[in-house]
Amino acid sequence: MAWIIKTDSVTGIMKFRLEDDDGDAVASFRLNPADARMLKGLENACAEARQISEDAPTVATATEIEAYNDKLESLVCTGLGIKHDSVFGEIPGSTILPDGDLFAVNVLGTVADVMAPEIVKRKANMQNAAAKYTAKYQ
Repeated sequence: MAWIIKTDSVTGIMKFRLEDDDGDAVASFRLNPADARMLKGLENACAEARQISEDAPTVATATEIEAYNDKLESLVCTGLGIKHDSVFGEIPGSTILPDGDLFAVNVLGTVADVMAPEIVKRKANMQNAAAKYTAKYQ
């Protein structure tokens, strides 16, 4: 599986698409790196995901697995402000991928890795725009 990430050149919206080995979409969603609420949610979700991942070894029964899965999926969807079905339609959040990561943690990690440089770039652009604006009035 591979993540395909594209950025709209006009709006800056980032489109995330996870494809299986045949090129079929398994998950897809859009995020706006300029949305401060989403960035704060991502930060909180990553911190909470670490704690949830540590709880995984204690999950034993089907009921516990279902509750654990729901908790992971809710964390990702709430943190990123995206619809549940766009990410977890085919693959449950608690699925263990070949590299050993949980799918939900993989989603958060991918988004965090992609967003970090975008956030820095956009912050610099906003600071430059603010400085240009305030320079007019000094």
